Amino acid sequence: MTNNGNPYERAAAERLNGILKYEFNLKDHFKSFQSAKNQVDNAIKLYNQYRTHWNLNLNTPDFVYNNPKLFKDNIVNCY
Repeated sequence: MTNNGNPYERAAAERLNGILKYEFNLKDHFKSFQSAKNQVDNAIKLYNQYRTHWNLNLNTPDFVYNNPKLFKDNIVNCY
């Protein structure tokens, strides 16, 4: 699940997978691959554009990514 095999990155990936499964209801079976892909794409869009995070001062990931100068002193590693 990680590019370099870092076990700390795996924990962050597992956390994100859990959020997608339980907060965005992706734990069920899908009728087709395309249906699953569409649901996952939509969940990731919602997660990045609308879900606020305490570690990001209640901002969305997209907002922080698009405004790095506002957050340069508050960089939080996910591992």
